[in-house]
Amino acid sequence: SIHPGGGTSSNEFSSETWLSFNSLQRGGTALVEYDYQFSKPIVQTEDFYKYPPECSNGTNSYGNSINLLRGIWATQLYGGWNAGFETVAGCNNDDYNYYLSNLASTAIQLHTYLKRFFVQQTEFWKLAPNNQLVTSSNAWAAAQPGKEFVVYITGNSSSTASVDVDLSSTADILNVQWYNPSTGTILTSRTSTVTGGGIKTFQTPDFNDWVLHIFSDQITPVSTTIDQNSLAAPIGLKLKLN
Repeated sequence: SIHPGGGTSSNEFSSETWLSFNSLQRGGTALVEYDYQFSKPIVQTEDFYKYPPECSNGTNSYGNSINLLRGIWATQLYGGWNAGFETVAGCNNDDYNYYLSNLASTAIQLHTYLKRFFVQQTEFWKLAPNNQLVTSSNAWAAAQPGKEFVVYITGNSSSTASVDVDLSSTADILNVQWYNPSTGTILTSRTSTVTGGGIKTFQTPDFNDWVLHIFSDQITPVSTTIDQNSLAAPIGLKLKLN
């Protein structure tokens, strides 16, 4: 992996037959979209930095959990795979203890919930970015048309959000679930079904961010178990010595 200075490492190696996947070390969806054209998996290894509160500075500070939440889900639905993030310690604190305490931080919890959803509930390896399936500007989508649709819908502070999803690729009856990306839970009270065959409108359960999962009984997620108490971990620790 090349740590790019304004570009993308796929420019160097994307045409090489030995390259199995492209690796990114910069956040945002623009580079993910660019790399998607090379038809190779995209692994985001350093999407965000997590600074301690006293170090928060500049655009790399993602102490705001909603920014982090939307960022990692956008990367995933635009065709990438989040492999981790970087914890930056320093600024007059105990670096070692700060690192250990953040192994249970909100940032790591949110990564864990994302991984749990895609691995346990979807055929993630078949999903392709497809924002054309949704009419709302506050939503991102990935799908294998006719079988599975994953839509991330950003909330607001005052009301629920409405999103139209194009299900014209199938006339089958599909399952509908609402996944809370902030807690890693399915809202079972809103589990339902929908018949495809056109554009369908869905309303979020409340004003928070939600993931709408529409899927056929025919999908088969990976046969694996993720320890409910096991957390994803930062990929590295960068110490700032004072």
